[in-house]
Amino acid sequence: MKNILFIACFFITCLSNLVAKDVMMQRTDTLIIELGNNSKLIIYVDNQEDLKSLEEFDINEMIREINLNIDSAGDDGLVQITDDSGERFLKDTVITVDKRAEVNPVVVPPIETVPVSSAKVLNINDLNSHDTISAVLSNGEQVRLTFTDKEEEKPIKKWKSDYRTSRLSHNYFAVDFGLNNWMEDGNLPSGEDKLYTIKPVGSWYAGGRYFRRIAVGGPLFVDFGGSATWYSWKFENKNVRVLKNPNEVQFIEDTEIEGIKSKLSVSYINLELIPTFDFSYGKERVEDPESRKRRYTKHIRPNGFKIGIGGYAGYRLDSWTKNVYKDANGEEKKDKEGSTFYINNLRYGARVQIELDYDFSLFCNYDLNTVFVEDKGPKLNAVSFGITLEL
Repeated sequence: MKNILFIACFFITCLSNLVAKDVMMQRTDTLIIELGNNSKLIIYVDNQEDLKSLEEFDINEMIREINLNIDSAGDDGLVQITDDSGERFLKDTVITVDKRAEVNPVVVPPIETVPVSSAKVLNINDLNSHDTISAVLSNGEQVRLTFTDKEEEKPIKKWKSDYRTSRLSHNYFAVDFGLNNWMEDGNLPSGEDKLYTIKPVGSWYAGGRYFRRIAVGGPLFVDFGGSATWYSWKFENKNVRVLKNPNEVQFIEDTEIEGIKSKLSVSYINLELIPTFDFSYGKERVEDPESRKRRYTKHIRPNGFKIGIGGYAGYRLDSWTKNVYKDANGEEKKDKEGSTFYINNLRYGARVQIELDYDFSLFCNYDLNTVFVEDKGPKLNAVSFGITLEL
């Protein structure tokens, strides 16, 4: 009986050791992490050394990789990620920040590295435009990331020469600047006996014009709009004075002064209508996003040729004379007098303009009616010429 009890105790002791050893093996070979909500993370290792080696890997990166591949899992729900090199999920990288004022696309600055222990935690808000982050992986591979500010796209102002396609009809503003004179019987007045002879340089013509260009068909367009213009006739004889007598306007020479400048100025407001032949465009169909219809548009070339011949009619706003002179004592004085001087309140005439570039053209205006009322002054027709800049 004693022998039977001894044998039974021996077997019980051996069985207890085997169970304890199996429990010990389970504790050393398997790592179970409970995450809550019935979720567990189970890691199998061969020995404790392998468990320590897990410290070199980025578990978070593995989880992200699993999330990316979860859709490709089979019917059994098994997701497998492989790493042939064994370095795919290593986390021992070195990060530095290389700050540069300007990015040179040709010369790349050297990458300086610092130990991970001294690496600074980067805040994305601290990075400026063109800052560079350099990373060195454990396998020696170098990675460089450059950050640039993304600015909102600002609308680019398109000048007339930049329009490659535009609607046939459009509005525009233009400025006239040139010289003016007047003609008598088809000739420019000249000679000392004619006191109203104009100085060639110094008699300026200026005007601002706002127009609507309307497409008629083919190369034919019509420019219609308004303008404000100024005539300034500067007399060759600096001692000339313009006087308004009860019956007429007179040009007299004041011999008691030393003239410096003498001129007559008139301002008008006008309406203009100018048919224009435009040979600088071609047609193409483009999609109009607003009306969802296809419309013809104008193709502008930088050096197109245009010619326009039309007319204008205006109304006088103001007229005045200005005399700058030295009196008998040598003192400089200035006289300015405003009057109608029997100048016609209405003016009408013809205009020719030749456009060599899309925003530059030459013009010539000729008043068909006389400047002064008939029988109240000399029969003079105003003429002006110069350049037009389209804005």
